[in-house]
Amino acid sequence: MVQSFFKRLLWAFVLLAFQVLVFNHIHWFGYATPIIYVYILCIQPLNTSRYTWLLWGFVVGLVADLFSETPGLGAASMTLTAMIAPLLILMFNTN
Repeated sequence: MVQSFFKRLLWAFVLLAFQVLVFNHIHWFGYATPIIYVYILCIQPLNTSRYTWLLWGFVVGLVADLFSETPGLGAASMTLTAMIAPLLILMFNTN
């Protein structure tokens, strides 16, 4: 349990570092910027509590906002994504 938490935390740091240092400087057609830190929610186990999903989503979005100069946009979108992610993963699960 603790080992998987630190593994996800390491993934979060790596993905946020890539987002801040590389992907924030890529703009497709002058508008769209790729967002890769959403993958952090994809690696959460399905038996994770709803509170944990929301907490991970909000904190990762907030950290991304601090470095991307987008006040509240990342935190709001990641929290919304964390709310619907378990349902979407279950819906598209092929097992």
